[in-house]
Amino acid sequence: MNEVTTYQSQQLPDTLGDLSKFVLIGREKLKAVRAEIRAIEKVGLAKEVHEQKLHEAQEIAEAVLDAEIRIGELTEKIPKAINQYKSATDNGVDGKKTKSATLSEIGINEKQKERFEKLARHPEIVEEAKREARAKGEVISRSQVLSAINANAPKPPKKKDPVIEATIRHEEFEEQKKSGVVSLTDARHDERDKNILARSLLTEIMDCNRRVNALAVFNKTEALERIKEIETASSMDFLIKNLSNSIQVLSFIKNKLTQR
Repeated sequence: MNEVTTYQSQQLPDTLGDLSKFVLIGREKLKAVRAEIRAIEKVGLAKEVHEQKLHEAQEIAEAVLDAEIRIGELTEKIPKAINQYKSATDNGVDGKKTKSATLSEIGINEKQKERFEKLARHPEIVEEAKREARAKGEVISRSQVLSAINANAPKPPKKKDPVIEATIRHEEFEEQKKSGVVSLTDARHDERDKNILARSLLTEIMDCNRRVNALAVFNKTEALERIKEIETASSMDFLIKNLSNSIQVLSFIKNKLTQR
């Protein structure tokens, strides 16, 4: 594999073991060619020499990727536990080994298996990444392709905030009450939503209480320093308004609780 044409014309091996060796040798070859490219750039050799080595590196990188895709295709077909061939001295019971153990024997670990299988599931993204790398005069890497695959993966649905959902439903319920169209089921659901909001409010009050109690450790001078920090970090009008509203709500809650 000293010449690019030799690497290009070489067909991919058929077995996992040979494919694993192909990838290993290819990556070592790619490291060597990359080092040559850096040396060429450092000493400023002719552009033709640089382009030749860049082309060689691109061919090797793409061939290695193709081999890794083929490995992924094959490993996905391996069952989780496979029968070993019986030896002449066995006792008639088939031995079994796990898929991971089987791959480990040929130098493929679990992380590599996952990456190869991911490549195999997205051949179109691999080919597009190859084309983009060529167009930019770059050498494709597996990490680039995996990043492209991850970027194209569907995003998981955003988890809804139960407190926000309960607030919205309660507001809608109150609007329905004004129109007089409220069922017993709606009322029961609203009681559940109000309980969610009550527990959330209790959590917020306790958290606020911990923060306020933490201020008690400051002496007057330290408290003034903290206030200066607040002044530089916040809009004072907005802060004062929210503090006033919070004090009113907390006072109302305190009065209601003390009346029980």
